[in-house]
Amino acid sequence: TICEKCNYCVMHCFLDLDPRRTDIYDSCINCGECVTACNNLQAKKGQPGLLSFKIGDRDATRLGILKTRLSSLSARVRWTIPFALLGMAMFVWGLISYERYHLAVYRADTMHGQQISDYRVAVSNKTYDSAVMDISVDGLDTSQYQLDQTQARFSGVGRADLQLHVKEGLPPGLHSFLVHAKTPDGWNDSYRVQHFVASK
Repeated sequence: TICEKCNYCVMHCFLDLDPRRTDIYDSCINCGECVTACNNLQAKKGQPGLLSFKIGDRDATRLGILKTRLSSLSARVRWTIPFALLGMAMFVWGLISYERYHLAVYRADTMHGQQISDYRVAVSNKTYDSAVMDISVDGLDTSQYQLDQTQARFSGVGRADLQLHVKEGLPPGLHSFLVHAKTPDGWNDSYRVQHFVASK
């Protein structure tokens, strides 16, 4: 009698094993439910069961043991492999795209009427190494702004805030300028600021 792949034996296995593929499973507890299910089904056809229950020594050869273990491992982890690869790819991308330093510019809380004149330049060092960061402004004449520090020094991980004041005298309208930051190890970044001057 040939197995018709009705999966009747599989449905009766509470461990969700396929007893027709015993070479790849090592978690079978030898309960015999699959054998009984197949025997009962085949008995209705007047035929003997297709599964047999046998306890004996496994193949003790190294090749047989290795094949069994690899097959069992493959059957168990095949659904986790795509997720593991995705996690590894995200980890590698994080290492590649990680930035050692950071630059941002915010409007300061100090306002003169409705006119914003002060900005806070926030720079940070994300490493445990000491670092020196040079700060400069491009797009404004040196007489049009005042930067309280042109260099930030870090002994390790930390953050520093520098004050940038845009002086009066700019014509009404929108003025765009860049705040640059760079370090001796080759890192550099810039932040664009849109400074609006209202008409009086």
